[in-house]
Amino acid sequence: MSPPLWALSLPVGTVFVFVPRAISLALQIMSGAPLRNSNPREHAESKDVAAKDTHGYVRRAYAAHQNSWEAMILWSAAVLVAKSTGVDVDVMNNTAAVWLAARFVYTPAYILIRSNTKAFFRTFVFMIGTSCSMRLMWQAALKA
Repeated sequence: MSPPLWALSLPVGTVFVFVPRAISLALQIMSGAPLRNSNPREHAESKDVAAKDTHGYVRRAYAAHQNSWEAMILWSAAVLVAKSTGVDVDVMNNTAAVWLAARFVYTPAYILIRSNTKAFFRTFVFMIGTSCSMRLMWQAALKA
């Protein structure tokens, strides 16, 4: 018997947290920019983090990494509350599938979209993921 999707969403979501940071580091290395690990957060936001043509991508990848932590914390809390209150497994699995899909799309959308007019798509995808967390919390509240 395989574990339910809601349970798998926690380790998979954790991997999704580190994908944008790995992309950020790979872009830095490929651009020939020096890596300074003495203060990685400050370095990730500095002007010399990467060559000029990749600088925006590196910064957006780092921002996607930070945002992924925020989304993962909310999702983890929602899953734990839903499980502890006995929310239906099908509801949890279906919601987990949508959340995972949203998080999968979010990172490339964040990194690749540079236009303010197109950035709405990234916000829309983020809101889908957030609404999944809210849905599980709402279902848990109804069960409590």
